[in-house]
Amino acid sequence: MNRLTYLIKQHALVIFCTLTIALTFAAILLPLPGEVIPVVIVFIPALMAIALTALSEGKAGVRSLLGKLAQWRVNFKWVIIALALALVMRLTISLIALGLGLIPLFNYAQGRPCSLLFWH
Repeated sequence: MNRLTYLIKQHALVIFCTLTIALTFAAILLPLPGEVIPVVIVFIPALMAIALTALSEGKAGVRSLLGKLAQWRVNFKWVIIALALALVMRLTISLIALGLGLIPLFNYAQGRPCSLLFWH
């Protein structure tokens, strides 16, 4: 076991948290459109977990980590219920905000196709 692997295994949580926070703040400085930055930030913890696992455990560790993604221990009906509940909550909040005049009926910025995906 080399020194880097030993260091990562001994201080995995501290290294993970430090690098995740640092890369999250660094992502703000990337020359990307404003709508893309939150998407990049969401994936930073997963990428850090994969990278640190690869450095400390190798291919077998990464395979084991990613293999857990396919293990579903919840009934599919609960996934549908959760997604439907999220949609109903989003629509209810939007209708309330629309009724109170807090948001316009349709906000589309000309020339920015991403503006259709992200509701302001």
